[in-house]
Amino acid sequence: MALEERPQLKKLVRILKNTYDERFASFCRILKGNMEAFALNLRQNGIIGDDIFEKKEYSTMVSQFKAGLDFKRDWKAVEQHCQKFLDSLSESGPQPQEAAEQLKESWQRAVLREMGMTFLPVEVTRTDPSIPGQDHPIEDPFSSVCHHTLGLNDHSQVFDACKEFSSNWKFIGSTLGLKINTLAAIKKDCDDVREMMFEMLATWLRRENEEQSLPTWNLLLTTLTEYDRTEAEKIARKFVCKHPPC
Repeated sequence: MALEERPQLKKLVRILKNTYDERFASFCRILKGNMEAFALNLRQNGIIGDDIFEKKEYSTMVSQFKAGLDFKRDWKAVEQHCQKFLDSLSESGPQPQEAAEQLKESWQRAVLREMGMTFLPVEVTRTDPSIPGQDHPIEDPFSSVCHHTLGLNDHSQVFDACKEFSSNWKFIGSTLGLKINTLAAIKKDCDDVREMMFEMLATWLRRENEEQSLPTWNLLLTTLTEYDRTEAEKIARKFVCKHPPC
């Protein structure tokens, strides 16, 4: 792992742990009647060992899962560890399955909000017409979009890619973290929605609000999916980055 990637990995792990801790008590109640199945699934997925399996103590099993996060060396390994935990939870019963879906969504929202990155990208299935009866998982196009931080030098390209979403500029700006008074000032100073979109993106790229997430293609295009996923996917494929999440 490159030296500069370590702080980001530590931040990711912190976000995942904190997000889980917010649901710790509710998951304990949900698993009360499914603890045996949960423990068995965790052991089969390599999250816990035989000694912890024998105890079947919820807090101990969760602690072991969280401890495992600290030893993962890259982003993909963290994702795989979390997916195994989610699978273990989901296969423990109907209520745990619903809880697993909610936890995954919470992790994804938290990582996107605080890091501007996609976590546990969704896989969709598409039938290959040349092979009857076969489905092939295809990775979410947003998972490979560049995670590198954008700046004002990227403004022209960013606006050109997103200008068709101009009618939703204010809602997009709010989702990206711009404050209400900032958006109001942009609206007052501009004559039409395209100009407002242009200025909103410039403000976002300058990151004048320190609480705002780092501006990245990934964050912007994931936000655009709320308005037109098909068009956002087309844009995403134009900005594929071969670098791993950084």
